[in-house]
Order: sequence, then C-alpha cells, then structure tokens
Amino acid sequence: MVLAGVELLRFGFGSEVFHLIETAEVPFAAMLSSKSVLPELLPQFVGIYQGGWSRETIRRQVKEGIKVGNHYYQQVQLKNFINKLASLLNQRSYLSSHPVEPYSFRKAFIPKPSMPLTAIRFYECLDSFLDDSMILLSEPGDAFCATPEFHIDKPENFIIQCYYYSKGYCTPAAL
Repeated sequence: MVLAGVELLRFGFGSEVFHLIETAEVPFAAMLSSKSVLPELLPQFVGIYQGGWSRETIRRQVKEGIKVGNHYYQQVQLKNFINKLASLLNQRSYLSSHPVEPYSFRKAFIPKPSMPLTAIRFYECLDSFLDDSMILLSEPGDAFCATPEFHIDKPENFIIQCYYYSKGYCTPAAL
C-alpha cells in the first residue's frame, strides 16, 4: 500500500510515484491534501485516507503496516527512495493486489424537482458538473468534508488548504 501525501505534490514526485505504482501494481490511497496528485482512475486507487473520517475499507487497507525486518531508516530522501524501490520491482498482476472496493465512476446527476435541496444533493450536482479542464479548490468547512469524494480524474487538479489554516485560501490560490 502506498499512502500518497502532500510531499508528492510539493516536491514534484507525482510521476515517480505513478511509475512505482504502475510497475509494482500496488494499491494506493491519497491524503486529502494530495488528492489528485496521482490519477484516481488507476485501478489501484482505493480512495482518500482521512484517518477516522475515512471509509472503513480505506482505513483497513491503509492501516496495514509495512516493516523491513526490525530496521527503521531515517534521513532518506523520498525521491531517491521511490526511484530505487521502483528499479528493484518486478511487475505484478493487478489481480493480486487490487483494492478491496473498486473505484466508483462519476454518476450522472438527475435533477428531481420534488426532492428538497440538501447539501448531499448539491455536492452530487457539483461533482457531475466538474470535468478535466477544471481545477477544484476546497476551503475548510463543509466543502473540506465533501470534496474528497468528488471524482477528480486528472492529476493535480485538486487543491485543498491544510487542516487548521485560515479561511480565504481559495481566492488567492485561484489567482
């Protein structure tokens, strides 16, 4: 399991990790701050990991620990680690490492005038409106909780403010 964090986006390691995941055929999850740094259409994508807010299937897969003997290594450069690991791997079959719950594709939104307008319906409508030409910026609050479930298929088309920062991030980020 690879848990893709914001460092991949900030340090530009997305393509290296993409190569690693493609070669090793390992499942991966992304943190909220790194949503869409890797293409979510990959069959190995299990979803967004947000600790206790994550769906149970995602939490269960991410919490599987990886241990290299009894050794812990410090001060290893992430890019060097990714490139070296990828060079040592043999390609595996997707069938031996697929996610527990397959990626669900975006569903068409069907307006129903008789249904009350709820936050869930609003977010379903917004999700169906998005396409690969758009970059989604998400503020803390309700959007912060809803947007991780949006379907962002193109890498690096999702930007979210880090936890506990001030509101108002999206306006300057859009500029």
